[in-house]
Amino acid sequence: MVVLVFSLLPLAGTVLADEESSGSMVKTEINWPEFLKSRDMVWKKAPDHWDNAPFTGNGFMGMHIKRDAGEKGKLRVDVARMDAQEHLPMDNPNDGLGDWSYKRYRVPLGYFSLDFKEELKDWDLRLDLWNAEIRGTVTTAGGRELALRAYTHATQPLIVVDLEDAAGKALPELEWNGFINESPRGRERKVKEREAPRAAPGPKGSLVTVNQKTNVWKLPLRPKGVVSIAWTETSSGKGRKTFFISLDHSYPDDGALKRSLGMVRKAAALSAQALTDTHRAWWHKFYPQSFLSIPDSYWDPFYWAQIYKIGAGMRSGGPVLDLQGPWLALDADAWPGVWWNLNVQLTYWPCYTGNRLEAAESLTGSLRRNRNNLIENVAPKYRADSAGISRAAGQDGRQDVGRPDGGPDSKSEVGSLPWACHNLFLHYRMTMDDRFLKEDVYPLLRRAINYYIHFLEKGSDGKLHLPPTLSPEYGVAPDANYDLALLRWGCRTLLWSAERLGIKDPLIPKWKSILRDLTDYPVDGNGYMVGRGVPFKNPHRHYSHLFMVYPLHLVDTSRPEEAELADKSIRHWHSLKSGLRGYSFTGGASLYAKLLRGDDALEIMGGLKSWIRPNTLYREGRWPVIETPLSGAASLHDMVLQSWNDVVNVLPAVPGAWKDVSFHNLRAEGAFLVSAERRDGTTRWIHVKSLAGEPLRLRADIAPEARLSGTGAAAMRKDAAGDWTGTPPKGSELLLAVPGANPVVAPVRAPNLKKFGLP
Repeated sequence: MVVLVFSLLPLAGTVLADEESSGSMVKTEINWPEFLKSRDMVWKKAPDHWDNAPFTGNGFMGMHIKRDAGEKGKLRVDVARMDAQEHLPMDNPNDGLGDWSYKRYRVPLGYFSLDFKEELKDWDLRLDLWNAEIRGTVTTAGGRELALRAYTHATQPLIVVDLEDAAGKALPELEWNGFINESPRGRERKVKEREAPRAAPGPKGSLVTVNQKTNVWKLPLRPKGVVSIAWTETSSGKGRKTFFISLDHSYPDDGALKRSLGMVRKAAALSAQALTDTHRAWWHKFYPQSFLSIPDSYWDPFYWAQIYKIGAGMRSGGPVLDLQGPWLALDADAWPGVWWNLNVQLTYWPCYTGNRLEAAESLTGSLRRNRNNLIENVAPKYRADSAGISRAAGQDGRQDVGRPDGGPDSKSEVGSLPWACHNLFLHYRMTMDDRFLKEDVYPLLRRAINYYIHFLEKGSDGKLHLPPTLSPEYGVAPDANYDLALLRWGCRTLLWSAERLGIKDPLIPKWKSILRDLTDYPVDGNGYMVGRGVPFKNPHRHYSHLFMVYPLHLVDTSRPEEAELADKSIRHWHSLKSGLRGYSFTGGASLYAKLLRGDDALEIMGGLKSWIRPNTLYREGRWPVIETPLSGAASLHDMVLQSWNDVVNVLPAVPGAWKDVSFHNLRAEGAFLVSAERRDGTTRWIHVKSLAGEPLRLRADIAPEARLSGTGAAAMRKDAAGDWTGTPPKGSELLLAVPGANPVVAPVRAPNLKKFGLP
């Protein structure tokens, strides 16, 4: 009997509390290893595909472990690296290659395999969330038992796969299966349309054997750069092997070769315990940054799977998380880049309220590094003051954008950069780091809004109008609500930012005049339209025509007429069911949470379940994408904590079925850490810690007898509306609690938790 066994090492810790809460008014009773263990994904059947296999990653690279779907005796380790892309010039329109998807595409690399010559039949694997490791056993049809442990190191470009045969039998050699360097987009089109590829494949990879156990595969990129994959092994007897794999990418030099080879040699020389300890130390610090527990057997484990993805898919200083992250689907990779007309924005939303801002720095860093490319994306005559980003591009963001004039070749889709700037501003509001506002948010948003301004037109009604622009994926319309909302939000945000930073910007009068004179949002009997003269009548997955409601919060839905209009628009959108896709349900949930209707939010969120794959990854048709489940985590945040328009609203849209809710150190705009507990349908206490000394308006459905205490209490007053307002000092704490409440954060009861994976 053969078993794939991963060595089981002792846990590095047991119970951890968040350091920022040390000595605070709130205590934590969270046994993190046990809590997350009950939410682990498990496999009792053979994983054989991208969307049903266990996966690990570190924000740069990652892997899947599965059985080869075509050769059931082979164990596969699919590997990928997000920043490995081609670098062909973008400034030659006559090269016959077309857009970025043939010039700056993400390069599929290949996979490793181990051939056991007989079916890998019986599986018992676990994705250990707390330790970010795949662990368990596999048994062949002939009775061979193998023990398996595998992980992608949290801080090093290293994959570790440890195998042991229970009977001490010799293990097979690790075989590399490298792919041809060909645009996945071109390959998909060739299959679909039977067209000839636009470009010849790039250079083939070459294998260099360094010694009997160490190999390097080199894949030259065009015109320069290289992807390097190195691997080696150690053994303790013929029945035990540990494989070390490193993926690296460099441009324009070939430094990746030296780095990847050095990485596996260094890893092989270290003790297994040393590698494991540094890997686990990172993850054991990552999880306790915030905590959320809800009494929902499906959404609770789903939520923690998304937090795991954030830790596995994003790193400060790393590439922006694209459509597939470190887990490139090797059999269906038609979208090998970064999509900016929804995907990136949704992907990063859970990082903000979820207090995972270091992970979100992979987005802020990408926009900072590639700012010059964003400027070059607009026509030369606009580059002095404007910038833009296309619907899709490679990791460097370089792809010409359309023009908001509706011309035959314009494509007219220009809202992606302003929307990305909204993510930047959310990041700022969660930190109140004015240096970030001044150096990153303000200059990029200024350029994004300037691009709109170049095309504004004054109509016969005296109002300012936008020429035809593209509401993402729906169609072109003048005065498209998507762009009107982003333009309004951008002008408001620039004015607010200039005042805060003390910038006397010469464009301030222009921004004020736009806010005064910009045309109203087009509306008809079904609610918000796509744009002037274009009703929302076709089934469609995007909710870009509703941006003024969410996520930009430009309309006051506390006013009954605004709430009614929003509700009518949402219901009409979702009545056209054939066009709905996964993120239609997460968007609908967040929209209803905005309207403070938790039951409706939870009901509409239920539509997402049929789209979630066994390992919580996601696909539409045959195309894998990553953003939708992550946006589901953001929708859950919206039900328990909202912070926009200078109001921190605690437990605002909790579904009635969730009688108990507990969360700790979620973030609110204004740089506040918020913790709270709901028991038996009643809010018991709320704790707020001010990280920046900003003004606070605290709103909560809590009993009138609740009392406010803490080092910031003297600064707060209760107004006529029942909100607590004031400016608690930086570092101060507030505790709003009903008499007898005990401010302890602990998991709530969630019976019969859903087991993702293949249980």
